[in-house]
Amino acid sequence: MQSELKVLTLNCYLLPVNPVYSYLPLVPPSQTKADNAHRLEAICQKILHHQYDIVCLQEVWTESDSDEIRSRLRLAYPHSVRPVSGWAGTGLITLSKYPIRTWIFRAFQFGDIPYPLGSVDSCTGKGVLITWLEYRGKSLSVLNSHPQSELCHDLKDEVRLAQMWEIASMARYCSHHSDLVLTCGDFNADPAFIGVRLFLRLTGSCDAFVESSDKSQVFTTYALPGNGLVDGQYRKLYPADGVRIDHVMCWTRSDVLTVHFPRSTIQPWGPETDRGVPFSDHEAVEALIAVKFESSPPSRIQNEDCVGEAKSRLEKYIRHYEEGYQGCQSRMAATLILMISALLAAVPGVMLGGFELWTVVQTVAISVLALALLLVLFFVKFVYTRTAVNCLSNCLNDLSSCDG
Repeated sequence: MQSELKVLTLNCYLLPVNPVYSYLPLVPPSQTKADNAHRLEAICQKILHHQYDIVCLQEVWTESDSDEIRSRLRLAYPHSVRPVSGWAGTGLITLSKYPIRTWIFRAFQFGDIPYPLGSVDSCTGKGVLITWLEYRGKSLSVLNSHPQSELCHDLKDEVRLAQMWEIASMARYCSHHSDLVLTCGDFNADPAFIGVRLFLRLTGSCDAFVESSDKSQVFTTYALPGNGLVDGQYRKLYPADGVRIDHVMCWTRSDVLTVHFPRSTIQPWGPETDRGVPFSDHEAVEALIAVKFESSPPSRIQNEDCVGEAKSRLEKYIRHYEEGYQGCQSRMAATLILMISALLAAVPGVMLGGFELWTVVQTVAISVLALALLLVLFFVKFVYTRTAVNCLSNCLNDLSSCDG
């Protein structure tokens, strides 16, 4: 027996247009609430038109937008999940035509340093949304995720590598309890990135777009020429024709099911709505998966053994953060010494009557306050670097056991 499963992943770019978020660099000045509402409606219409079985959405940040999408699609997709985590939310929604047995959201252990020392990603609750579905009598796991975004001045490769390892760990866990595991989302990484290659190696998954026998003429999902919602600075970062950073990955239990991919396409969807506004700054990725309920070994591209390369990079990142950790300790000690010195230096002047007491108090208070703020910044970085070392070490230890 054979059936077909039609899957979609799309970064909707529905950023919060709200005065509460106005002091964060989240929303371009050109983006308005009316544009968001129009794009949301158009995205829902496209989803209904293409009749997908499973839909994974990212960057639906506000509760109102999430409720609107789920309301518009409720008849076609009666089963949906939206996890809540972090100050600005997860941005993730998974919708399904098939019953959801249960779901769980796991926040990433390692993210960016808190804003404003780091990017606004640190204000979000990024992680992995896992849903377990009933699909024609079989167990299907769907992982929906949106790892750390790249920044033009700092690519954050070490953060994204650790997060891709966490996604792989969750996918490996799901493979023990499911017949089919789909991992979808905006990975903010192209297929050549070590994190994506490591994911494929650890999980035994395959890239639906790579294995598809019928591909679209579009090979990139972000920064396509002519998409007016793409930030100009990223056009300089990526190749002129864009980059493929949105993916559908698939693993199957070979003694129960086999799969092949008649079609996997990147859908520009227009490329614009009827108002001349692109649907999103990303393009939609759909995969048509043919599932056979029989026992035979699947034909797969052999995933490269990139564990050694990943381990060497992790060791380099760990050394870098350990140096930062030690540097923070030294800076905090120096700041404390300066604070104590500022207090002690004022004592002789007051006791000898050389300075007015109020003048000394003001001067010392300002100095101590400035040093205290500096101490807080160093402490935040100190905690972050310690967390980074711990999380990257966990990843390295896991890869060492896999390599063995």
